[in-house]
Amino acid sequence: RARSPAATEDRAQRVVPAPDPPGRPNLIVVMTDDQDIASMRVMKQTRRLLGERGVSFSNFYSSFPQCSPSRATLLSGQYAHTHGVIGNHQPSGGLTEFEPLEAQALPVALQASGYETALIGKYFNGYNGYGQNHPAKMPPGWDHWFAAVEERMFNWQANANGEIRSYPNRESDYQTDVYARQARGFIRRSSKRSRPFFLSVFPRAPHVERGIEPRDDPRPAPRHAGSEPPARLFADPAFNESNVSDKPSFVPRVKLTESEIARQRSRERDRLNSLRAVDDLVAGLVEELRLRGELANTYIAFTSDNGYMLGAHRLRKKNSLYEQGSRVPMLLRGPGLRPGTVAQQVSANVDIAPTLLAAAGADPLLEADGIDLRRLARNPEVERGRAILLETAASRAVRTRRWMYAEHDTDPSERGAEQLELYDMRRDPDQLLNLLGSLDSRPPLAELERLTLRLRALSDCAGETCR
Repeated sequence: RARSPAATEDRAQRVVPAPDPPGRPNLIVVMTDDQDIASMRVMKQTRRLLGERGVSFSNFYSSFPQCSPSRATLLSGQYAHTHGVIGNHQPSGGLTEFEPLEAQALPVALQASGYETALIGKYFNGYNGYGQNHPAKMPPGWDHWFAAVEERMFNWQANANGEIRSYPNRESDYQTDVYARQARGFIRRSSKRSRPFFLSVFPRAPHVERGIEPRDDPRPAPRHAGSEPPARLFADPAFNESNVSDKPSFVPRVKLTESEIARQRSRERDRLNSLRAVDDLVAGLVEELRLRGELANTYIAFTSDNGYMLGAHRLRKKNSLYEQGSRVPMLLRGPGLRPGTVAQQVSANVDIAPTLLAAAGADPLLEADGIDLRRLARNPEVERGRAILLETAASRAVRTRRWMYAEHDTDPSERGAEQLELYDMRRDPDQLLNLLGSLDSRPPLAELERLTLRLRALSDCAGETCR
């Protein structure tokens, strides 16, 4: 029986790659916005069509779990400290900070190697106003451009190859469904040409909407309204954690109230229901590829830009290095990958661009910090001892299969005031006991020294020194 992509304990299988079919493969990336890994439970079609027919990466992370830094990483293959986008807005992040790299980013490299390219969905924070005011100016590397310039599921606009199009309040105007139609149309057209294609589909779900009252939770497609997915907040042992005395000072010392808990449960329901249309979108892409005879020669990746804290450790936010905030789905189906494989090695979104470029046989224009994920899928012994970097503007951590060690600069004005966390992820996968935050715990000092050195090395690595 095929394994669930959310499983973390299944044993990785040794895989003998099948021969690649003739011709350079097509490439598709679907990336949701703010999707925690637990929410994959409602995406049954995606799990079946990609996870059970491909590879599930059970320890996959967003290296900087925030929208713009993560998107810059996907398009560059670099950690945030390398590409320089460390926030969503100026002066440290957003579209403007990524612009210097656009001419060398993933779509440009693929386009230069002969690929037809398309972006459908959300681009960067800061693009909305720019895309509306300068519709004819589109980033380099994209042959087809369909990017949202408003942050709503209904009554929204998009820049379609330089033309602003409006989508009001009809059922067919639901944003995710419009993206699905655009993506299927691109596949239909591209399949008639001789060039391979690269398609990026970036839905907004399950991110909050903007400009709707009185709440900003994402609205589902009308066909999914009223669904009642089972709540799982209380199933998370870290939800509204009972004792946070071992945690850094940014973790709230007061537990969530009953009204706050009810609010989080409502938000969870709306987030899950908004993802059902994304699930339909993925199924539609697979069906279109099958109809056009392209499925066997297409890599399809599914992931999220970052996770989300719905009350775990009493936090309600993104941009967190805890598991719920940084660990995200990653499914990959394509030529030479054995169906039902679970790759347990630690991996991250720095690996997506080098994987796609290697699959395409394209020369990178930027030196990547990541590796080819297909190597992990094909051999469970490869990179078993790998460490990856997790970072935010004020925190950094090193993650291995067993350990997570983090340093938080909670008071930038005071040098040496970092607050530290160390978790044994084998014994404490819910991160309930910080081994450096309790007088009763006995941290493994030799391992702590090794992790500290690895964190120092990764914090300013670039290219080969990151791998």
